[in-house]
Amino acid sequence: MCNRYSSTKNEVQFTLRQAVLRFIQATQYNIAPTQKATIVRIENDVPVARELVWGWSSQHGPVTNARAETAAVKMFKDAFRERRCLVPADGFYEWKTMSDGKQPYRFIKRDGNTFCFAGLWQNEEFTIMTAPAKGCVAEMHDRMPIILDNEDLDWWMSDQAIDGKELIARAGTEKDLECYPVTRKMSNSRYILPDCIERISVEEKQLGLL
Repeated sequence: MCNRYSSTKNEVQFTLRQAVLRFIQATQYNIAPTQKATIVRIENDVPVARELVWGWSSQHGPVTNARAETAAVKMFKDAFRERRCLVPADGFYEWKTMSDGKQPYRFIKRDGNTFCFAGLWQNEEFTIMTAPAKGCVAEMHDRMPIILDNEDLDWWMSDQAIDGKELIARAGTEKDLECYPVTRKMSNSRYILPDCIERISVEEKQLGLL
């Protein structure tokens, strides 16, 4: 599952459809459901960056995640076939239950680079694809967002038929990820300051020093 992530690089650049896509986006340290964030989709056969709302509207609240195993055959099937997108990010958050409450951790790529989640869009909203959690993520949650390797961006954004198993198989390896604890203040979705992404000492937190 992915219900918080960050995208803190103002200028983002990657190659898609044999062209360099470069765009400027807002710095966001704590992106939460119902907030706007940048995605990349294809319009008139050209990749473009747009700001959409995270979470598809439903009677049960925003649908922020789509399970890769079932997206192609359930409520997301049309979008899975026709409206795929990329969601630029440089980290995501999960919470670990501690003796004194839930402690947020930020997961990043070991190289520190921006990456892309596999996503789907409809109207002016988007959702993020998820898969069974592996590695360090599995210690905190049973799901994780699907991070695409750079060489698979064109594949995901193509018109070819894709099934969920293939998407999961192509997801970036969990060995590329590392995590560290961050301030509990970011558990409040309204808290969006830069220290959301700063590393803290859990021991200090437990002593009440942070």
